[in-house]
Amino acid sequence: MLALFLSTLVFVFFKATQQIQVVSGMYARVIPVSFCMAICEVMIVLNVVQVASLWAAIPMGMGGALGSLTAMYLNRRYAKQ
Repeated sequence: MLALFLSTLVFVFFKATQQIQVVSGMYARVIPVSFCMAICEVMIVLNVVQVASLWAAIPMGMGGALGSLTAMYLNRRYAKQ
């Protein structure tokens, strides 16, 4: 379950970061982030198959929320305005 939490956290972090980059017109940064997202998606699918339970939604939801909040915070803190 920890691997599922962490992989979802990282995936949603990259997803939120990609959305911020698309809106900001940062074309070159979108490509590597997309590949990182693909790796995370594969890890999530593998972990969900391994867990094989509806309870997998709990660490995924927590990881997703934390990943999104982290991306928003870091963007506001470190992005050039």
